[in-house]
Amino acid sequence: MTVYLEDDPLMRETVELAMGSPRGFDLRNVPCGPHRLKFEIRSRYRFVMTSEDSPIDCSGGGLRQTRIVLQRLNGRLPTP
Repeated sequence: MTVYLEDDPLMRETVELAMGSPRGFDLRNVPCGPHRLKFEIRSRYRFVMTSEDSPIDCSGGGLRQTRIVLQRLNGRLPTP
């Protein structure tokens, strides 16, 4: 899966999805201000992402951690 900023898609990080413990990722040198996270995933299934903090705002400075959850929706995407 790839996680990126909606307003700056080049600010991205690849995250391995697996069952079990949460997987961490780090977006470095993000400019301060409000940002929304988006994701890309290659799967026949559809997912929706939820975040505790949306938008994420680093105006206070320093490291900002947020919890992101992917929930699989019922149904598959059509196969080409």
